[in-house]
Amino acid sequence: MAEPAPSRAQYRVVDGTEFYLTIRPAEAIRAQYPPGSKERAMHGGVPEGTDYYHVEVRLFNGHSRTAIKNAQVELTVAEQVPSGEKKKLEPVEVNEMSSYGNYFRMPGKDPYTIPVSARNPSSPRPIEATFHYKRD
Repeated sequence: MAEPAPSRAQYRVVDGTEFYLTIRPAEAIRAQYPPGSKERAMHGGVPEGTDYYHVEVRLFNGHSRTAIKNAQVELTVAEQVPSGEKKKLEPVEVNEMSSYGNYFRMPGKDPYTIPVSARNPSSPRPIEATFHYKRD
């Protein structure tokens, strides 16, 4: 199994589940992958315009270090306010690494609060982790 080690990932462990959060500008995805590639097509395609980011969560069982597949994952991206854009994350398979992701518009430079809720198929309740992100 490949180790989950994205360089700018944020990491949390909650109830034996490891959460890795990565945020990548949509512009970088457009620049890296050619039109028609599966990476450009995921989630209905890379949004046009500015301030869009691909937010991705990888989940691992903290004991066995195996990827958690078939989970239901939701997250909200919100600036300093309790509301924000909430979406279900879609399964993503890139370079044989399973994760969950979607695009979010993040226009401000204020810090963002990103609560993640993940329901493992074998778990009776969702597991939640909160991350904080500030654009450079």
